[in-house]
Amino acid sequence: MLDTAFLSPYTDIILCVVSFVVAWMSYPMVLGFARKWNVVDNPDARKLHRNPVPVLGGVSVFIGLVVGVSIMLMLFYQRSLLVMLLAMGALLVVGFTDDKYGLPIWMRFLLEILVVMAMIVFNGNMIDNFYGLFGLHAIPTYVALPLSVFTGVGIINAINLIDGVDGYSCGYISITCLSFSVIFYYSQIYTLFSLCLICACSVVPFFLHNVFGVKSKMFIGDGGTLMLGTLMVVLAFSMLRTGSMCETLGSYNISLVALCLAELALPVIDTLRVMTRRMVNGMSPFKPDKTHLHHLFIDLNFPHFIAGFICILLNVVVMVTWLVSWIMGAEANIQFAVVCVSMVLVDPILYNVLRYHERHNTCLYHQIRRFAGQMNPETTRFWKWMNHWIDNELY
Repeated sequence: MLDTAFLSPYTDIILCVVSFVVAWMSYPMVLGFARKWNVVDNPDARKLHRNPVPVLGGVSVFIGLVVGVSIMLMLFYQRSLLVMLLAMGALLVVGFTDDKYGLPIWMRFLLEILVVMAMIVFNGNMIDNFYGLFGLHAIPTYVALPLSVFTGVGIINAINLIDGVDGYSCGYISITCLSFSVIFYYSQIYTLFSLCLICACSVVPFFLHNVFGVKSKMFIGDGGTLMLGTLMVVLAFSMLRTGSMCETLGSYNISLVALCLAELALPVIDTLRVMTRRMVNGMSPFKPDKTHLHHLFIDLNFPHFIAGFICILLNVVVMVTWLVSWIMGAEANIQFAVVCVSMVLVDPILYNVLRYHERHNTCLYHQIRRFAGQMNPETTRFWKWMNHWIDNELY
């Protein structure tokens, strides 16, 4: 199978370096384009920034990713990679259009559904196997197809909705791609292993500018989050399709569904909590507000970067919890239950407990705010040096 086409470590290193350099070099051009054509995110009561910020960071990430994957395609052609690039590009355009002109919710969802369905049709990858969870293995297409479309669109929008503080969405994507790369390496799916490394490296230049930049700061934008969400869908579907080489991990008693859910834990549970709360309060589930987990940490006086870092760390906690359950020999159903309980603990329960202390103005609330106020990395010498390097040396 072409999935098992193995690139030497030296080739992978070259691909990663090339993707990083291309994404880095393309960033100033994308930034200039965004400024020239006024593709910016303007502040409002719901948003955390106070000045207009260019919002095309996802384009520089995509350029680095395209160059790296294109080199892979020249080494060995694989249609699934080409379909993936086209799908990611399509949603990048959708997100760009939404950022610049605004799109009706129904139109954006329709386009997302069409892209996910196109990936299923042309690649044949969808969630059609539970690999023993609840005693289920392969499931019929008439169940797998709507389940996959619903899940795919859900993942794409979950990634989109975590983009609220500096470094969060791109940091999460980098960490998740690296952890997925380990899974695909041990499953001997070397093309996806290389793809994950390329994506992780393509995101780094944007991360540096987004976190440390002032004059060079850009947001990743809806285009970037929808595009990277599409990549997460590709990785998830590649794990959970019938015949996936990841099923070899089943011989080690690994529940693929639990593992995949652990990877996507915080974006998924945070989106479910926020949308459920909106509907319970009689609002549209798509009405923007400030009830995401990262908004809570900002309200508790944490700096933006620290708030995003805590959210990423909570997702890592869920992944480690799954890992511990597997090491202890838990069966598939128990692994899945452990992941679900962990997700509820790190988001809905944590969110509501901290909001309770905030509402009641407790001693713990004030202690957390004092502690958070002391965690400002922007006052450190390293942060100031990075800010000077990013903004003054490069621009």
